[in-house]
Amino acid sequence: MSVWQSIGEPKLGEPTPAELSLLAPTDAWPHVIGGIAGNGRAALALGYGRTTRFACELPDGPPVLRLLALGDRVLAIRAPDGERRQCVELIDADGKHQRTIEGLHGDWALDVRASMLLGRTPDGELAAWSLPEPERRPILVFNRLNGRELDALRFCDDTLVVVTRPEQRLGGPPPDVLVDVLRIPDYDDVSRWGSLRSRTRIAERIAEGLDRVVLGFDPAGLVLASGEELWWGDWYLRERNRLEPGADVLPLQVAPRGDGSSWALVEREGRTELWHLAVGVCINAFVLDPALVDGALLIGPDESVVIASSSAVACHDAEGALRWSFPRFGAATGLIDAHGVAVYSDGKMLISTDLLGDRATVWTAPAGLGVKRLGPLAATAVRMWVGAGRWVFGLA
Repeated sequence: MSVWQSIGEPKLGEPTPAELSLLAPTDAWPHVIGGIAGNGRAALALGYGRTTRFACELPDGPPVLRLLALGDRVLAIRAPDGERRQCVELIDADGKHQRTIEGLHGDWALDVRASMLLGRTPDGELAAWSLPEPERRPILVFNRLNGRELDALRFCDDTLVVVTRPEQRLGGPPPDVLVDVLRIPDYDDVSRWGSLRSRTRIAERIAEGLDRVVLGFDPAGLVLASGEELWWGDWYLRERNRLEPGADVLPLQVAPRGDGSSWALVEREGRTELWHLAVGVCINAFVLDPALVDGALLIGPDESVVIASSSAVACHDAEGALRWSFPRFGAATGLIDAHGVAVYSDGKMLISTDLLGDRATVWTAPAGLGVKRLGPLAATAVRMWVGAGRWVFGLA
């Protein structure tokens, strides 16, 4: 029996995405790991030198942890403070700080269709903030969090996947992970109390006893990866297949390949490994350099994978063989374009590397600002952004 148990019956009459697109979003960067697909793909051609269009210093506070982008604007998600509150800073096309949105620590996501930012309010509820209408009060999207941690928010068209778990504390409730699939056609039907009435919960599943899960996607739906089970479901959370990963396995990230299979970064018995997964099957497993354990998976157009960790970057071909590897120092994130050119940071420089391992420095942080290590990246079809401490740089 699967660890994932259904709660109620799925609403099969509700429309869901026919198939997940693995192409890069052209007008947004919805998530730090790389869009809804989680493959790191950027629409911008990355193998060119960049110039600094602006440098925006944010107000005093924690450093920039993640970046989201919408059109020519960028949102900087800061690290949580000591009380686990988190701020999102909106920066306009000219690099001017426009607005601060305050919430609680957790995942944040952009609904690109409606220019809405979703995350947890200071009271711990899932809400949506309008980016073009700052005077509009937040809309309560989902009142079922009940103090739960918000681990993942992912949009695909008007379908939202929400992953939550109880707050871990001494004497608290036993662990579980809850996955909800919601449909949000619009944000127009709001009650007098500020709740969204047009939201529909399509399906819900729970795994009792789990304290974490890695959310991934493939073209047909979701992948829920834990040490107990790798589980594949469709958008209605109907099981497609599952796989027991074996003893002492900890999945870290799952990213879709273009052929319908996936790459997964896992720890097994103290080793860092790269797994090639199909639905319900581990096709192959490869032992990696331990330095890649915190890496982000960037999937190339030829199904190769670049793994960008905080201390190294490596590329493995579609069959898992190592192509190239280099040491580096920077945030465990990167971008990859449709030609297989990856961009990642090394110290205060941005480095591009092609499929053959040829490298070039494409940008260096301006001198005199005290930047020693670059952080998160974001890109749309026309622009790139880099975070570093309290700075956000717009690149042309």
